[in-house]
Amino acid sequence: MKEFVINEFLSVKGKSDQWDIYIAEKKVDKDKYDLYNIPPDIILKSDRCISADDYFLDWKYENTGFESAYEILRVWHENNYDMCLIVKDAAFLLLKELYIAN
Repeated sequence: MKEFVINEFLSVKGKSDQWDIYIAEKKVDKDKYDLYNIPPDIILKSDRCISADDYFLDWKYENTGFESAYEILRVWHENNYDMCLIVKDAAFLLLKELYIAN
């Protein structure tokens, strides 16, 4: 099992297409969210205010792999947890867990 640490609280552990998000070493219940494999650079490069939710409506669902999950969360963290970068269901759940952990 590999682990990518994003910050002192947030990490992704797993392999290939089987992975989990951990906040303060506690596994986040994966049944409550999905990151969807929407590359954050598409949203960051847009010249208008859009969100991952907007892209999700037209996005062909792909299984988010381990490295993709890490990349999505890393960019989300580097952009001060911008709510546009991941779908809102995931953002609210993860922000709540980060708040509790901090």
